[in-house]
Amino acid sequence: MQKSLSLLILLLYHGVFAANPTADTSTLIQARWQIGDSHHYRLIHNREKTEDGKTTRNTSYYDIALKITAIEDSTYVLEWRYRNIKPELAGKNQLADKLAKITEDVPIKYTTDSKGRFLQLINWMEIRDQIFKAADKITNDRPDKETEKAMTFLKGIYSSQKNIETLALADIRIFHAMYGYEFTAGRKDVYSSQLPNMYGGSPFFAQTMQTLVSINPTAQTAEVSAETNIDRKKSLNIITELTDQLQKQQKDNAQKNIRLNIEDKSTYTFYMETGWIKEAQFIRIIDTNELQNKDTYVLKEMNNPAHLKKQ
Repeated sequence: MQKSLSLLILLLYHGVFAANPTADTSTLIQARWQIGDSHHYRLIHNREKTEDGKTTRNTSYYDIALKITAIEDSTYVLEWRYRNIKPELAGKNQLADKLAKITEDVPIKYTTDSKGRFLQLINWMEIRDQIFKAADKITNDRPDKETEKAMTFLKGIYSSQKNIETLALADIRIFHAMYGYEFTAGRKDVYSSQLPNMYGGSPFFAQTMQTLVSINPTAQTAEVSAETNIDRKKSLNIITELTDQLQKQQKDNAQKNIRLNIEDKSTYTFYMETGWIKEAQFIRIIDTNELQNKDTYVLKEMNNPAHLKKQ
C-alpha cells in the first residue's frame, strides 16, 4: 500500500483573533505537547486511476494512534501506530488482507525538534524484526508456495534501513511538514521544496505556496492551505533526462509530446492552543501520458474511540 499520503501538521496560534483575519493576524505552527499526550485519527484514502483509457476507483482506510512518549533535550519522542487497516480489496483475497495488516500495531518511534519538525526514525531495526516475525507467522499458518514467495519478497523489502524509512515515514513526514512555518493573513509565502519522481529517479525541485485561510475564535482553530508544483526551471535537467527515456520507450519510436505534471494540494485545521490537528485533506495529482492518478487523503480526528484505548 502506498502511503503517500497522508499528512498532518500541528499549530500554535499567537497574534490577533479575528473572524476575518486582517493583515497583522498570524499563526506559528509549533508543537505544544506534554508527555503522555495522545491523539487518534482515521485516514480515508480515495484513489482514482486512469491507465490505458481505463479508470478505476478504490477506497481504503486505517486508524492512527499517536502518542508523546518523552521530551528529551528540547526534542519530542513520538510513537505512531497503524490500526484497523482496511485495504482497497478487503475480504476478496485472504493473503492480501494479511499482507495489508502486517504493519498493524507495529510501533514507529521517531523524534522531532522543539517546534515539532521531524528529525529521525529511531527504531528501524525493531520495525524490521516485528515485520519478519509477522511474516514468519503467516508462512507457518499458510504453508504454500504463493505465501512463501510473498513473505520472502516482503522480508526483502523490509530488510534495509532505507526502505523501512521510506515506507514507515511517508505519512509521518507529511504530518510534520509544516512545523516551524508562520502564516500571516493576506500573504502568500513561497518556499523551495521537492516532489517525488514516480519513475524512481531524482526528486523534482518544486515550490510550495502556503496561505492562512481563516481563524475561528469561537472554536479556537485555524485553517491553513498549501499547494506544491514542480519548479520546471530548476528541474529542467531531470525532466529532459526523463522525457528522453520515455521517448525511447515508445513502441513506434514516434516523437510525441511528453506530458508530465505532479502537484500536491492540502488544507489543514488545527487547535490553536495545543497544536493538534483537527482535520485535514491532502491531494496528490500525477498526470503523464501513461497515467492519470489522483490520491485524496482525508484525515479526521477521532475522540478516543474505544478500539484505540488500549494504547
